[in-house]
Amino acid sequence: MLYRSVVSMISVGGLLLTSVATAQTFARPKPNPWATPSAPAAPVRQEAPPLDQESADTIASELKQRKNAADKVAADLKQEDASAKLVAHALHVAGYTNKEIGDALHETYDLSKPDELASTLRDAGFDTAGVIGVLQDTQQLPAAELCDALIKAGAKPVEIARALQASKLDPATIAAAFLKQGQTAEAVAKAFKGAGYSASQTVSSLKTARVSVAEIVAVLKGIGL
Repeated sequence: MLYRSVVSMISVGGLLLTSVATAQTFARPKPNPWATPSAPAAPVRQEAPPLDQESADTIASELKQRKNAADKVAADLKQEDASAKLVAHALHVAGYTNKEIGDALHETYDLSKPDELASTLRDAGFDTAGVIGVLQDTQQLPAAELCDALIKAGAKPVEIARALQASKLDPATIAAAFLKQGQTAEAVAKAFKGAGYSASQTVSSLKTARVSVAEIVAVLKGIGL
């Protein structure tokens, strides 16, 4: 009797295991032979790093060696998201002339206003004399407008006076340009003193610019000349 009970239990257990296995088999999804195969995952696009100054300088120099014009180099660099500042520095390093640099920046970045061009050049590392060179070779500005552009770009009067002196501009013309842009006679005299002008040059320049003798005397006394 016990034997039959055991056999019966084994038989029932086997049937249960078979039933579970069958149920799992039917529960599994069958592959669809007519299904469209899934497309492979698209590769992740690696964004190029932003162009830095060293890279821009290298590119400009290589393109210059290949006889590319400055405006073409500027346009190519702009396509790589290079700023006007980066391009100005790169063109200068590559050896393009003042006129080529100024014209390329004007055409590529629409830098037509003298103060905007001067500001970009200063940001690019040009000294005041270099900025004057580009402005003069591209826009031929009168001295007053040149001083105005440089002052708006952040140049100090003493820097401007020194640079204009190096460019062989007449001191009287420089003094008149400063005064026309709202600089006081004292500010002009201080700029001239800092730039290395002699006292006689300062006096002569202010007199030519129609500053009264009394004011000149007071100014010179005030700045210790």
